[in-house]
Parts: sequence; C-alpha cells; structure tokens
Amino acid sequence: MSFRLYVPLVILLLVCISQPARANKRYNSSFKHFDVPAVNLVDQNGQTVSLPEFLKSKEPYAMSYMFTTCTTICPIMSATLAHLRRELGKDAGDLNLVSVSIDPEYDSPRRLREYAKRYRAGDEWTFFTGKIENIHTVQRTFTGFVSDKMDHWPVYILKAPGTEQWLVIDGLVSGRTLAEEYRLMMETAKE
Repeated sequence: MSFRLYVPLVILLLVCISQPARANKRYNSSFKHFDVPAVNLVDQNGQTVSLPEFLKSKEPYAMSYMFTTCTTICPIMSATLAHLRRELGKDAGDLNLVSVSIDPEYDSPRRLREYAKRYRAGDEWTFFTGKIENIHTVQRTFTGFVSDKMDHWPVYILKAPGTEQWLVIDGLVSGRTLAEEYRLMMETAKE
C-alpha cells in the first residue's frame, strides 16, 4: 500500500487522539435498549458461538464493526479498541472487546486471526464472522446496517453488567475518550 494512503489516516488518528473527552464533543452518545438476536457467529478460532450466550457471559464489553481489507476507518477503530484497554489499565477488569466483520464472505477465521495479530489482541478480544444473513441481523439490531461495507461508519457499542442499557457511541473517538465514556457508563450502572 502506498504511503499516500496512510497520510490521511494518520492525520485523522492524531486529531482523534488529541481531542479531550467532553470538550468540543465531536461524536454522539446515547443509551439504548437492544434485544440480542438469536444468531450463531464464528469466532477467530473457528468455533461456532451463540451471540446471546456469548454477550451475556462476557459482560462488560465494547463492540464495533470492521473488515480485514478495510483501509479507512476499520484500522482506526481497531486501534481505538486496543488503546481503550491500555488507557483503562487496571480499570479494564473483565472488559471484553468484540469486533464483528461486516465482510464475512472474505473474512474467514484465519484472516481474523491474522488481523487480530496486528492489534496484539489477547484472549479478551473476540473477532466474529459468520453467515451473511446473521451478520446483517447483528448490524440491523445494533445500529450498524449498511448494504455496502464501504459505507459503514464508526460506531462503538458498550454494555455494563447487570443493565439493560447499551451505550452507543457514534463517531470516531480516541481510546482515551472511549475509556472515559466506559468509566462513566460503569459508574452509572452501579447507581
């Protein structure tokens, strides 16, 4: 890939990282209620997983969409999730990261494992692929459906344990901002 393609991404990432969390907020956040669809997905290890069972047992979590051949926002979003864990440090606790491929016809478990290595994803980060109709169901449920993968936008979906509310963050944010939103969500869930 040419160096010229990386320049806009680097500039955008630097702008996102330099933004304080609440000052001049350039993203939308809201709490929503979602009913997790009864679909099976396939993780980066090739294991079939029931999404409702997985999400219920893996709370809290931060979820986003991506595809492995993306050269625009997906690398930024994946880097943001990796930065989120680092930014939280000991506060990360049991936080699980979830990335759902919106190109399941190409993104096999092997490709997801290779992609995960780029971001030094550990056991707390699960990458999903699966049947296209199941991926579309997940996208429709969690405010992320687009008919063309090239049209997808940055959205993060976070959930604290023991609550029915999901925090949706719509827009590119830094790992620091995502960490601050996560901490606020966790505090709100304790109340």
